[in-house]
Amino acid sequence: MSTLEGLISDHCPVSLTFPLNCSTLKFYRTLSKADWHAFRAELNKLDFPTSLLKDTSEVDQAIDHLTHSISAALEKQFTKVPIIRGRPRLPDQIIELISERNSIHRRYHRHPSPELRSTRNRLSAVIRRRIKQHLRSFWDHKLSIFQPGDPAIWKTLRRFKAEPSHIPSWDNLNHPTLPDHITDDRGKAELFAEIIFQRNHVELNGSNPDEDMILATRSTPRPTPVPILPADAHRFFTSPLEISSYIGQLRARASPGVDGISSKCVRYLPFKTLSYLSLILNSCLSLQYFPKAWKHAIICPIHKKNKPRHDPNSYRPISLLPTLNSVIYFE
Repeated sequence: MSTLEGLISDHCPVSLTFPLNCSTLKFYRTLSKADWHAFRAELNKLDFPTSLLKDTSEVDQAIDHLTHSISAALEKQFTKVPIIRGRPRLPDQIIELISERNSIHRRYHRHPSPELRSTRNRLSAVIRRRIKQHLRSFWDHKLSIFQPGDPAIWKTLRRFKAEPSHIPSWDNLNHPTLPDHITDDRGKAELFAEIIFQRNHVELNGSNPDEDMILATRSTPRPTPVPILPADAHRFFTSPLEISSYIGQLRARASPGVDGISSKCVRYLPFKTLSYLSLILNSCLSLQYFPKAWKHAIICPIHKKNKPRHDPNSYRPISLLPTLNSVIYFE
């Protein structure tokens, strides 16, 4: 801030300067240009233990170490790509008409008059007509360059056929502590969690022997498992080559879990990292333990077809588990 000298005024004029470091473009991260050789080399620099883990805490620490190592190596391979919306940019002539219309609209609000209102409405009609003509010519040109069998045709059609991904406001009929109409994401998450709990929760009152057994199991603390391995326990263990074959069966476009590691990234793990993963899995088998980190999932509500979008009961949940967790199910 600085004072402006030499101006004739009863006040003290000042000049304010604000640094603007923001960018008008928004970016998303992609692995389409990832250097997977550098990714493998980064993981090969790390040192991993080679002996079986002794207890469950070491298993949890090993999984955290493996996940952090893969995420750190993967972070260096992301590239930022600007988000370009499918709607074409308007020509400069239309943008100038919009600026002129907005200027007249502001003048009309300061000094209302029939002439300004008529001019504003006339310009609005011209702008709508010009935009409609521009969009028609844009799509005519875009569709004319498609060739038979071009996959871009189906990508374009999916944009028109896909349902909107935005979840509108929900009507709250289950949660007494939340408002009647929920618009924020946190409130929707709490309401959806309450609905899932009510769907799957079973009140146990001990009316039959099966419920008595469940109640007894819940009330009895579970001891830490002690590994009791048979003589031929080695045949139950896995190997890096077996894990590599299981990874090849994972869906290439499956969504990642809370760790952010995709199945495409797991396909490029080097042999050294696969050996460490097989060590962790073998330790889980010998300790009869399922790691805590692999029990965490991202719950995504999926809309049921032909159901009202404002009703939270019109959504079904799906769980996005960590990708490394999928390997243990093959075991």
